[in-house]
Amino acid sequence: MSERSAVLFVPMQEEMEYAYNTLKSRGGTCSLDYDKKTDRYPFTWTLGSRTIVTVYLKVIGDHGNLRTATRMAQTLIDVDPYFCLLVGIGGAMEPPGNRTLGLEDVVISTRVKTLYPDKVKRRDASKEDYAPGLPIQLDQEKKFLTDSFFRFRRDAIQWQDSTFLLDGYLKHLNGGTAAPLSLYPVTPDTVNGLDLTQQNPKPKVAQGTIFSSEMVIDSDEYIDYLIRKNLSDASDYYVQKDGKNHPRQGWFSSTIPVADMESLGFFEMIGNLKGRITTTHAVSVRGISDFASQKQNLDETTFDKVREKAVANAITVALDMLDWSGALNPGKR
Repeated sequence: MSERSAVLFVPMQEEMEYAYNTLKSRGGTCSLDYDKKTDRYPFTWTLGSRTIVTVYLKVIGDHGNLRTATRMAQTLIDVDPYFCLLVGIGGAMEPPGNRTLGLEDVVISTRVKTLYPDKVKRRDASKEDYAPGLPIQLDQEKKFLTDSFFRFRRDAIQWQDSTFLLDGYLKHLNGGTAAPLSLYPVTPDTVNGLDLTQQNPKPKVAQGTIFSSEMVIDSDEYIDYLIRKNLSDASDYYVQKDGKNHPRQGWFSSTIPVADMESLGFFEMIGNLKGRITTTHAVSVRGISDFASQKQNLDETTFDKVREKAVANAITVALDMLDWSGALNPGKR
């Protein structure tokens, strides 16, 4: 029954192993031993002393919003869960001098934005130029090849059904009555090769909008570009051509502190299946594994330890949210 089940999706097999071991350590039981060829595990789990539920762990098997959506679909239809969680890593996208997120912090979210090219177009010299004067002033940063440019569109999703759940969970964590979460810290004592400016001895849980991309973001320049686009859409092609009410300009007001490659597909598929499945709660949980730049340097100097701990922290938070919420059984909260 849907009210007695949840699905925890993870993008990659390495994250599945952490999820499997963490759920086992929290008292979950599974008839299957972990192996790298299995992509779905059914766990029986008791939420505190309240009710026995089934938690399915499902690996997506790759990055990207399209793959996430298509590979989720059959599991959602088969299981028809009441609660869905997408759990994995994310890159913090805040400017270096104004960071509120540190490595191993965990962001929980029901809000996603994306920006991507929906057309590559050769410039029409009678209508479009990179300097003022013609009806469309092109963004120099979108120029491609010799005289072509990318036309970008914006999309966004807000899963309103779970907003109160996230607010309540954060109040629970910050209200002084919850037992402290056991999250892995990042310090020179726990991670070799760490820059002192990157240490985070007390990882926290925060709520924020995710920027969900179709490509790995590993560029300070691109982060700066996205932050500027988030503040203003005045240079957007669609805005200049048709005004701010164009359906391909649908962003809401928020910061975009973290990036991933799966959350848009996750919420898109759940929304598209609404009416066919009874999923009410859907949350994306991302452990901060980098600052969306110089990823390879961080992974190499720390031997992937920051990445591993970010995954483990995200899984810990996701399972704690399930345990706290009671939302697997309607009417509990």
